[in-house]
Amino acid sequence: MEVSGKLQRQTLSLLASSVQVVSTHRFLLGGLITDVRPPSGRADQIDLLVRTEIPDLANAQIGRITTLGFDGNEIFLIHHFRLPVSFFLFNRSSLMPGQRISTGGQFITSTNPPGLDVRRVTLHRQGVAGDWVIGSTNIINGNNGTFRLDARGLTGTLFGTSAKVATSDRTRFINLPGGLADLSGASPLPIRVVGLVLQDPNNGQPIILAWAVEKLVPIP
Repeated sequence: MEVSGKLQRQTLSLLASSVQVVSTHRFLLGGLITDVRPPSGRADQIDLLVRTEIPDLANAQIGRITTLGFDGNEIFLIHHFRLPVSFFLFNRSSLMPGQRISTGGQFITSTNPPGLDVRRVTLHRQGVAGDWVIGSTNIINGNNGTFRLDARGLTGTLFGTSAKVATSDRTRFINLPGGLADLSGASPLPIRVVGLVLQDPNNGQPIILAWAVEKLVPIP
């Protein structure tokens, strides 16, 4: 299971705000999707850069890529997303490189080493750092609107293109007192976006539903 909450510093106990069962079976693997096969339509296989592993599996190691297959019996969920439309946003046909997920399932004991039979796939929020794309801000009203982000590092490589970022009046803006309107000017701005990476159904490209947008300020 996965527990979220606030740390009580005096007692070093966790005041839980959410308890989620991430697997009712035998294993948990979490990490970053690096490849999806086929690249469009219902996925049969994904490659996962493993960052979390329970228990210690012979055919999956932290920091390395492992392949997981799907047979149609999986449940797809979005972490901390309590609306019943989550399946329409994240499912077997909307997996894409760059998404942070966790998978749970059971062992196939007829093979050596035992195979991994995925039964649950959960999409998680993630932080994506990069540069605001000049001239990309589109304000509908208030902080409702979009802009584009040139992601850096491995996530940017996996995206293969700049990502569209969607914001709302519920998005938290850090070091941006004017909110979405502060993403302007003639120079790229270094920012970090925290949110859900989804596949845009219109073009198959990444779109980030932003929970927070932070302008990165150099440390003096």
